[in-house]
Amino acid sequence: MLKDDGVHWRLSRDHYDALRDPHTYNRKILVVLLVPSRLGEWLEVSDEGMLLRRSAYWTCLEGGASTDTDSKTVVLPRERVFTVGQLLAILQRIGDGGAP
Repeated sequence: MLKDDGVHWRLSRDHYDALRDPHTYNRKILVVLLVPSRLGEWLEVSDEGMLLRRSAYWTCLEGGASTDTDSKTVVLPRERVFTVGQLLAILQRIGDGGAP
C-alpha cells in the first residue's frame, strides 16, 4: 500500500529473514511493483512501443533486525523509485564492493 512515507509491504517471516541475511553470496533487494487496480490500464503495447503505467520501489533489507512475529511489514521509501538509473547505481555499488 502506497502511503506518504513509501510502500508498506508485508513479508512472511521466512521471506523477510532471507532478504535480511547478510551472509549470502548473492546480494538481494526487494522490489515491489504497484499496478493500477484495473489491470487493463497497466500495460499498453503498440507498434511504436510499450508503455507500463505505475511504478516500482526498492529497498535493501540486508542486516535488518530479526522479528519474532510470523510476518513483518517493511517500508520501501518513496524516493527509491526503481528506475534504470537506480538499477545502474545499485549494480555499480555492488561492483565496487558495497551494499545495494
